[in-house]
Amino acid sequence: MKKPLKQTVDGRHEARKLALQVLFEASFHPVDLNTAAERIKQEMLPPVCDAKLVAQLLHGVETERAQIDQIIARCAPEWPLRQLPKLDLNILRIAIYELYIAKSVPPKVAVDEAVELAKEFSEESTSSFVNGALGTVIKLREKETNTETALFIGQFQPLHRGHMKALKQIAARFPKIIIGIAGADQKQTAEQPLSYDERRSLLLDVFATADWPPIEGNEAVIAQPHIEIIPLADQVDDGDWVRQAISLSPNFSVVYTNHPQVTRLFSEAGYPVFAAQLHKPDEYSCHEVKRRIALGHTWDRLVPTKVVKFVEDQNIIERIRSGGKGGK
Repeated sequence: MKKPLKQTVDGRHEARKLALQVLFEASFHPVDLNTAAERIKQEMLPPVCDAKLVAQLLHGVETERAQIDQIIARCAPEWPLRQLPKLDLNILRIAIYELYIAKSVPPKVAVDEAVELAKEFSEESTSSFVNGALGTVIKLREKETNTETALFIGQFQPLHRGHMKALKQIAARFPKIIIGIAGADQKQTAEQPLSYDERRSLLLDVFATADWPPIEGNEAVIAQPHIEIIPLADQVDDGDWVRQAISLSPNFSVVYTNHPQVTRLFSEAGYPVFAAQLHKPDEYSCHEVKRRIALGHTWDRLVPTKVVKFVEDQNIIERIRSGGKGGK
């Protein structure tokens, strides 16, 4: 009679499981990580794991938590850190430490291990979320770009409160924001009433006194984003349009836009692209602001106060109602 085959145990996978359980416990109350690891290890069946890796993960995640959490916030912007389930959050922390901080494992190993942990300990939907977030981290690692810089693209005709909400969400995650003003070379029309210079001046004026939010993952500190504005002129070739943005400001790591074509172009260029989370987009939109102005309806509550003053002082209302020919 043949002897049954012994089931092999992956000591490194068991180490990640143990580290996850310790970090999960530490999310709810202070614990000595090493003591908790020894206690949980004795409860594991079988109690076999790579002790060196356990110590490395616990120490690495604990000491690099601020940077790790910032990366999570930047790579999963649809989920504020405080809303992420603690288990999912710690699965990502372990994976990002190994993948991005320590760079101790190949990307495929980090993702596969994280997805496996998600399947073992969390809900089915978690594995897809973890896989997507880590896919973004891998893109950042491969490009070796500055993870602190985001590119936000829009026409800002004119800047409205929806734009500002999206910018504040970005500022909570990225200390530097590059704003690409699309259609920088377009002639003034009723649909495009503001010149590039007017839009740039208006944005800088509003940003100077904006009420910026706390930094995601470090809410004791208020964001003070460094903002750079670049002109994005229309191009005949789509590829030239992307290359223009890269040449003007080459160090951005992710792109925020709600334009389907822009999303496609930067995705094809290998950049993580996120939808800008606008507030009530059907109401707070450039089109709606201009529609209300054209019809003589109330529009001022849709835009920041400084935009109202600028639009009225510079006779932008007349430009919109006269097809872009009026005004100074």
